[in-house]
Amino acid sequence: GGKSYYEGWFNNAPNNAKLALYSTYEGSNCAFQGLLDQAGGDLERFHRLAEQKAGLKNAERKLWLHHSCGASATPGNP
Repeated sequence: GGKSYYEGWFNNAPNNAKLALYSTYEGSNCAFQGLLDQAGGDLERFHRLAEQKAGLKNAERKLWLHHSCGASATPGNP
């Protein structure tokens, strides 16, 4: 009854190689981990936050995606 964004991907069992690709994609794993932390582990909230980030202008989105793991969120724009 939910959205099927990843249905095709999960039709073929995920494996470590596939998961590693997502974990290292352009160094953005820290950005997404930060969103997950901000969402308190709530995946619905995480997806809403990710959709907001998708609406950023290209340069802003790239800057957000490539922030270092130790970097804090930009005030007003986590």
